[in-house]
Amino acid sequence: MLKCHMVTLIPSSVSHWFDGVKRNYPVTCHQNCLQLHLGCQKNILEIYIQQTLLTKKMSTGIIYDNRMVEHKCLWDLNYNEKPERFTSILQRCEELQLLNRCLHLKPRAATKEELLMVHTPEMISILKNTAGFSDEGALEQLSSKYDFLYIHPSTYDLSLLAAGSTVELVSNILDGKIKNGMAVIRPPGHHAMKSEYCGYCFYNNVAIAAQYALETQGLKRILIVDWDIHHGQATQQMFYDDPRVLYFSIHGYQNGAFWPHLRESDYHNIGRGAGLGYNINVPMNEIKMGNSDYMAIFHELLLPIAYEVLTPN
Repeated sequence: MLKCHMVTLIPSSVSHWFDGVKRNYPVTCHQNCLQLHLGCQKNILEIYIQQTLLTKKMSTGIIYDNRMVEHKCLWDLNYNEKPERFTSILQRCEELQLLNRCLHLKPRAATKEELLMVHTPEMISILKNTAGFSDEGALEQLSSKYDFLYIHPSTYDLSLLAAGSTVELVSNILDGKIKNGMAVIRPPGHHAMKSEYCGYCFYNNVAIAAQYALETQGLKRILIVDWDIHHGQATQQMFYDDPRVLYFSIHGYQNGAFWPHLRESDYHNIGRGAGLGYNINVPMNEIKMGNSDYMAIFHELLLPIAYEVLTPN
């Protein structure tokens, strides 16, 4: 008999399963309801997870490559965009035993044709010429021409890997091999514009994957949700007049004082031409916004738009 005094609720999605558990693992309870004592919670949920893994096919994919730790700033090891942003995610997933519950996909480099879906040829050639380049001074000088950027000898290859892996993940979802998934990648991408590197970003991974889905898979409605603290101005620009893609961004703004300091990051920028109404910015002027603020935005703005207006593919 499992026994304790404090009580919490069991999700209704497992109610049918919990009925069976109660027969095998009786729980003392004051009410005939879906309540589970906290002292028993860990035991019951562990059983549920184990049985779920045995009875359900893995439907969540994950894609990453450990080589992505090589990308770092050689002249400033304390630079904000650093390998720990990548390793900390995987470490946390490992602690929660999530990695072994996912289908691991093989990472790959993006093709030139995929990059050209959203970027200019110059965006490819400039970075390609730095591959394996050992002159740290020259790399620093080139990096200084762009806003918040550094280039490492491995940056070109890893940028291809980040973009290609994102496309690979989307491709597997669209082919029905997985239901959903996560690409743990760097360098990041949402500040990378059509013809300019910017803000730690070289190739716009999500924009490339979205354009791939539009052009090769014939999708008609795509929703991009961006909740990075900075506005993904480049992703917004790429789909600003495209009604097939709704870009929804939650970001710090502080009345324009927060980087990237653009008026286009404000709420009144809602798309252009055929894309009018398909760009939604939620600029946060206050600081120290918490989980409840984000949840309110998700539930009161994002979900109604996604389910009632867009119904994305």
